[in-house]
Amino acid sequence: MDQPKPAEDGEALKPSTILYGVSASDFFSRIILWRFLTPYAAVIRASFLEMGLLSSLVNLCQNVLQVGWGALSERVGRRLFVFIGFLGSGIVTAFFLLSQEPLLFVVLVTLQSIFLSISTPAWNSLLGDYTDLLTRGTTLGRIGSVSQLSGVLAMIIILLLTYGFKGGMTPSFFIVPFLLSACSNFLGAFLV
Repeated sequence: MDQPKPAEDGEALKPSTILYGVSASDFFSRIILWRFLTPYAAVIRASFLEMGLLSSLVNLCQNVLQVGWGALSERVGRRLFVFIGFLGSGIVTAFFLLSQEPLLFVVLVTLQSIFLSISTPAWNSLLGDYTDLLTRGTTLGRIGSVSQLSGVLAMIIILLLTYGFKGGMTPSFFIVPFLLSACSNFLGAFLV
């Protein structure tokens, strides 16, 4: 997808099918990942304090840092920030499986949250470049619908993994969901 440049007359760029794929892969990745973070923390015996720290740092990093990243992406380039955010998130997510120490897991999830905070404002701004005021709701509604459908697919996979798994939950149980999430991030990074 070429770097979007709004037309001189104020018209938006025509939405590309790639936008739907990026949005769907991002949402799919997040749904899969967030359903398994807390159970994985429990399996690796994270304390209540570590779980609370994990939740607080994720919330802080994903929300507060977006202001700075959004401003910087306007100057440097939205696509670059979306790419860096998705790629970094995918790489760190793949490393979750190597962390069976709770504090290291908290650090990795925090780092992954920082990468997502890099991509989120740039992605939302990029979507704005592909809409005009008259059809913005329609275009964003369609893109959002495709994203939500990917979330339904993610939930079906979660259901199959959770109820189809024989035996107790061990760290190896989380290989499939974490790799699905990471690969979905990689897909979004390279589509953008």
